[in-house]
Amino acid sequence: MQWVEYSVDDGIASIIMNRPERLNAWGSEMSRDLTEAFQRYQDDKSARVAVLSGRGRAFCVGADAKEYTMRQGSWTAQPREEMGIFGQGKLFKPVIGAIQGHCLGAGLILLAMRCDVRIASEDALFGLPEVKVGIVNCEVPLANQRIPTCILMEMSITGEPLDAQRALACGMINKVVPNDRLLDEAMAMARVVAQNSPLAVRLSKENLLQAIAVTQQAKDEEIRIYDLSSHSADAIEGFQAHVERREPVWRS
Repeated sequence: MQWVEYSVDDGIASIIMNRPERLNAWGSEMSRDLTEAFQRYQDDKSARVAVLSGRGRAFCVGADAKEYTMRQGSWTAQPREEMGIFGQGKLFKPVIGAIQGHCLGAGLILLAMRCDVRIASEDALFGLPEVKVGIVNCEVPLANQRIPTCILMEMSITGEPLDAQRALACGMINKVVPNDRLLDEAMAMARVVAQNSPLAVRLSKENLLQAIAVTQQAKDEEIRIYDLSSHSADAIEGFQAHVERREPVWRS
């Protein structure tokens, strides 16, 4: 794996996004490496709980605008197929997210909101800036289970981020800790989880995920909307303007 590190120590798997020079930007290679890492975690009998983190100043800044511009279209019409079992909601071992700095777009929806427990540093920022580059958010049904509707709407239509304390007050995250304590706090919780019955922990997560499962109709409708937006002229212009550091000229 080029952009993701995987290791296990005393029952705790560490999954680290390691592309700090690009603020762990999301793209096809990052998705591929995370797919492999989560599958390794699933298959690793020695791993009872995982901590997902990003190396450097950011957890994940969101979509890689340069890659999007080069491809002139979406990575996939079905975002939930990203990252294999993790993206499909079929990973029943627990994942704790350790979130610092920018957690935006795909970093928020595809990664942070799929973590079972979310611990953030004081400098964390949570945002959905997609409208600023001409596309819609993906995985909205999933996000709406984890973010109050009015807050999700505000983030979706303004593109402006929330700081860690407001995210905590909204129930988006479990805890805010000093920047230099982030990984220590995540590992401390992971050690507590690792001491419990592995079977009971897995079944507890599976039971909850089944109880809040998104309907197929909602999934199908989102695929249609996401595909319509991600291939639009506005999306191409929005990402191009972002790369060129200028204001977009909307086509719609």
